[in-house]
This record gives sequence, structure tokens and C-alpha cells, in this order.
Amino acid sequence: MVGSANGGAQGSRAGSKSGGTAAPRKQVKSMPAAYSGKHPNYDPKNPSTAARFFDGVALAAEMAGLKSQDEEIVRNALSYLDPQTARKWGLLKGGYEPFDFDTWRKAVMQILPKSSRYDLGSMACLEELCRNAKKRPIGRDKKAAYYKFALGFRAEADPLLESGIIANRDLVVKFLGGLKTSF
Repeated sequence: MVGSANGGAQGSRAGSKSGGTAAPRKQVKSMPAAYSGKHPNYDPKNPSTAARFFDGVALAAEMAGLKSQDEEIVRNALSYLDPQTARKWGLLKGGYEPFDFDTWRKAVMQILPKSSRYDLGSMACLEELCRNAKKRPIGRDKKAAYYKFALGFRAEADPLLESGIIANRDLVVKFLGGLKTSF
């Protein structure tokens, strides 16, 4: 009986040969599958959903660690679309060899109706911010008002500028419209 207890102890000290002590496997991350329902969505009946769709695709790619793998990002994004939209968008620059997600995103946004090329909240907020500043232009002596205007303007303008919806010169005109001429 003593021998079997030692043998049992010896067997447990030696460890299992079945791989029980192997290191945990590294989890492979990937973008959501098209059939999962957990992917970004685009509604062709409401083209203004395109900006959110592309933001969602970019976020999913970032979460999956696909920084410079544009081909996989574009292919996944196309798989999230209905077949007709995927066929059209896949023919645009960046949607085929050589794949480039940012180029493709801009090309898609250019073919959509102008009113849907931007998040309506951002453009509406930017317009309202500029309209309010134009009513009471900010002078050099109003630092707090200037910083509030500048930060709000930048928060609304940066996404619009990055997506190519509005040109920098148009933003400059809008920004200067909120300042006194003597500024």
C-alpha cells in the first residue's frame, strides 16, 4: 500500500504526457464574420449610414490588429454589404489590387449623394457653431470664448476634413467668419 502511494505521488510529480502542462494557445483575433450579425452595417436606402459603416469597419480592423492589411479589411467590408452594393463599391479605386482602405473609403464617399457624405450631426453642429459665432464675433480680448469656439470647431471639423467631405479652405472661411476682423 505504501508503494502504491509513492508510485501515485511519483506519477503526479512527473506530470502528464498528454499535454496538460502546455502553455495556453494564443487567441487569433479577426474581424467579425459577415454571417455573425455583429459587423458594421450599411443601409443603401439611407446613404448617410456610410460614414458610420466605415468608422465601424476601421474600428473592427483595429481591434483585430489588422493595421496594414488593407486587402483583408476591404474584403471583409465588402462581405458586410448586400451583393449589389458590394459589386459597385468593389470596382472603385482601392477596392481592388492594390487594396487601400482609406483610398477606397474616400472613393465611396465621393459617389454618394452630397447630403449623405457626412454625419449630419457634425455638419449641423459646425454650421450652428459658426452661425452663433458670426452673430457675436470673438475679439482678441475674449480668450475663453475663443478657446471654446476653437475647440468646438475642431471637434466638429476634423472628422469632416479627414473624410474629404469639406475642404480646408472652406473650414478656414467658416472659422474666420466667427472672429472679429481686427483679430
